[in-house]
Amino acid sequence: MTTVPLAAVVWLMAASTAPPAAVEEQAKRGWALCKGQRYEDAIAAFREALRVDPAFSSAYLGLGVAYSGLGRHDDAVLALREAIRLRPEQAEGHYNLGVALQRAGRLAEAVPALAQAVTLKTDYAAAWSNLGWTYAHLGRYGSALDAYARARQLRPDDAQAWRGLGATYGNLERWPEAAAALERAAALDAANAGAQYDLGRAYAKQQRPREAAEAYERAIQLQPGHVAAHFNLGLARVDLGQGAPAIAAFRAVLRLEPAHAPARFNLALALLAAGDAPGAREQQEALQALDSNLALQLALRLDPERR
Repeated sequence: MTTVPLAAVVWLMAASTAPPAAVEEQAKRGWALCKGQRYEDAIAAFREALRVDPAFSSAYLGLGVAYSGLGRHDDAVLALREAIRLRPEQAEGHYNLGVALQRAGRLAEAVPALAQAVTLKTDYAAAWSNLGWTYAHLGRYGSALDAYARARQLRPDDAQAWRGLGATYGNLERWPEAAAALERAAALDAANAGAQYDLGRAYAKQQRPREAAEAYERAIQLQPGHVAAHFNLGLARVDLGQGAPAIAAFRAVLRLEPAHAPARFNLALALLAAGDAPGAREQQEALQALDSNLALQLALRLDPERR
């Protein structure tokens, strides 16, 4: 999720009632600092602008963006609401308010803010995409699909919109459509480990383990510490009957996260299938402290007479 583009900010300042030159200069400085992610300095610049002109809506907008950049989402919401009070026709204010509410975990409140942004500016692709994301996370999948469709119509090469669409299809268990959308996302943003991982899951859900394994490997190449990708790669290798690579994948998970009980359980099963019963028993003993239920299931497999 991105904040308001700098180009839109320049338009906002030009469209506002002309502030004193010094105020406008401080606001421009604040936006430049935001662009450089120097949010504390940006806040100081926007506050100075507001000290001179308390009704300068663009400075409140910038203040909200800077607070959001620092993770101070409640402060961002307050600043952005003031920007909207001063200029309710400003789509960017509603958009950034929606993003701040998303980041604060207040998704139900984010919907009307983002909906107002696209009402005021119907070709606002980023707002449509964020609206789709919010609907999906609220379980409103039909509305999410509609919002993503509009976002893709406006910006066909938006990788995030394609990824969100794929995730929404996945939530609906429409896996072929999920895979097609995620293939598009991965092609548009080949360096995105998350897109590759999501694509792997979509393949796995269709019993396509070879393609799933390839997608998980790409995710790991991009993000070596991606625990879930290593784990799911192990499961895909098991499905392919590739015991040694499966064992290696599960061991990689445990190097990253020693308390990962499912990885330890599946490692034990892979070791047992490979004829390494002592190794499997070692994992079963370690599993006792992590998940007693899984440890018991494993013990029964190691010693069927205990059933």
